Amino acid sequence: MSSLLKLVDKQSVLATADRTTALVMSGTFTRNLGAVEAFAIVVSIVIGSGVFTSPGSIDTNVPSPGTALLVWLVGGVLAWTGASTMAELGTAIPGEGGVQPYLKYIFGDVFGFLAAWTWVVAVMPATLAILSIVFVENIYSAAGVTGEGDRVVHKLLSVAVLCCIGVANSISTKASTRLNNFFVVTKFVTIAAIVLAGVIVVFIQRANPDRNVGGRDWAKTPWFSYRDSANPDGSVTHWDGLSQWEMFGHLSAALYAALWAYSGWDKAIYISAELRQSLASLAQFSVF
Repeated sequence: MSSLLKLVDKQSVLATADRTTALVMSGTFTRNLGAVEAFAIVVSIVIGSGVFTSPGSIDTNVPSPGTALLVWLVGGVLAWTGASTMAELGTAIPGEGGVQPYLKYIFGDVFGFLAAWTWVVAVMPATLAILSIVFVENIYSAAGVTGEGDRVVHKLLSVAVLCCIGVANSISTKASTRLNNFFVVTKFVTIAAIVLAGVIVVFIQRANPDRNVGGRDWAKTPWFSYRDSANPDGSVTHWDGLSQWEMFGHLSAALYAALWAYSGWDKAIYISAELRQSLASLAQFSVF
C-alpha cells in the first residue's frame, strides 16, 4: 500500500511538472531578458509618478510626520506581500498575459477572458493616461509653469508622450530595455538627490541649532505630535477636532496614496514570458 501511494504521488508530481513545462514552452515571446533587466523594468514601474506625487496626498491626510512614515511602512508591507503572492503564482503557473493565465487555469476560460478584456479596455489605458498627464505636469512644474492642466496643449503633449513611449517599446525588447534603464538611473539619481538634501539639512541644523533650516518644525516638535494640515483648496485640517471616523477616513486616503506609490509590484508577471530563466528569475526580482 505504501509503495502504491508513493507511485501515485510520483506520477502526480511528474504530471504537474509536465503541465508546467508545457505552459512555459507554449510561449510566443523571445526569452531574451535576464534577472537584472527584469529587475530594472519592475523598479522603473514601481518607482514612477506615485513616488513624487503621493507624499503630498499622504501629508495632508495624516496628523503628524511619524504617522506618515507608518503609512509608508504599512503600504510597503502590503505591496511586498502582493509581490510575493504574484511570484508564487508565476512560478507555479507560468504563462503570458499577466493574471489572465492564473484566472483561466484556476477558474476557467470565462474569468480569464474577463480579466484580460477589463485590463485591455479599462485598467491599462486609464493608468497610462494618468502617467502621461503626470509626466507633462512634472515638466511644467520644473519649468515653473502651473495651472496649465486644462489647456489643450497640455493634453496634446500627454498624448504625444504616450505615443512616443509606445513606439519606443514596439521597436524591440532591447531598445525598450535600454530606454527603461535610462529612466531607472534618472529616477534613482533624483531620489538620491532628495535624500541627500534631507541629510544635509539635518547636519546643518544640528551644527547650528539657531539657524532656520527646513522650517525647523521637524527639529522642535515630536514626530508624532499633531500638526494642522494645509489642504490644496486652501482649507486647514485641525486634527484635534476630528471624530474617530473622520480620522479613519483621512488615514484610509493616506494609505491609498501610499499604495498608489507602490503600485507596479504585480507587473513582474507580465514580463515573465520573456525571461531566460523565468521560474528562478521571477521569484528573485519580485521579492527583492
